[in-house]
Amino acid sequence: MNLKKGSYYFEAWGAAGGGTESEAGRGGYTAGNISFDSDKKIYVVVGCRGENATNSGYNKLTIKKGGCGGGGNGGKGSAKIRGYAAGSGGGGATSVYLIKGDTSSRIMVSAGGGGGYEWCSGGHAGGLVGGNSVGKVYTAYEATQTRGNVNGIGDNGYSKDDVQNGGGQGNCGCGGGYYGGKTSEHEGYQSDVGGSGGSSYISGHNGCTSHRSGYQFSNTKMLAGNERIPLPSGEYATGNYGDGYFRISCVKWNNVPATQEPIDYMNKPRIFKRG
Repeated sequence: MNLKKGSYYFEAWGAAGGGTESEAGRGGYTAGNISFDSDKKIYVVVGCRGENATNSGYNKLTIKKGGCGGGGNGGKGSAKIRGYAAGSGGGGATSVYLIKGDTSSRIMVSAGGGGGYEWCSGGHAGGLVGGNSVGKVYTAYEATQTRGNVNGIGDNGYSKDDVQNGGGQGNCGCGGGYYGGKTSEHEGYQSDVGGSGGSSYISGHNGCTSHRSGYQFSNTKMLAGNERIPLPSGEYATGNYGDGYFRISCVKWNNVPATQEPIDYMNKPRIFKRG
């Protein structure tokens, strides 16, 4: 995406993990103003929602994919024990890059939520810290600003027949983010756990390190997936249940307010979404 010299308002929504509305970890919301003193090219990856868990026939032996943007895959269910399902995939993060494909160049990340199923809800997206998912016995641990799965990719859930004494459901995938969520490393009976949420990031936001490029946002907002957030539709909800979004609004172009100098390519907010 090529941006002219000027000031812009970025908004990003992370995607939810797989599962029903009561099970899935929901995506977060980030926003802020940023200025470029020359024409600038940025790259945006919009997160996708993780696939839902399944518990029927061959489907439970099929890995449920995490959403684009770093969502972790859900683990397969058990072929040996009837009724043990495949876990949902984690939700992907929506991220702004300065260099295509280089995770170290991200200046804004809105995290994805962890996958969930009937036995355990997924952890919500961060915020500075994502939500964990507590199972019957074990926990999938949330991402922070300094800890979690590297390169913004949520952990894959474990599959139940891949280990000795495998039993129980396939663990759900974790959410993508600045750091991706981490899954439980335990296996066997009652090891079932949902996916944890990823962490969000905004260069210039309190609690985040400033990006090495020097670009920083002002008037920032960072809301977790368990908080009330604005949706692209203008409505409000607790987190984002669905695919991610990215919206950019031009505030000034060549130091002229956008309301006085309409710009064809950016005179209205542009929304980028899956598909």
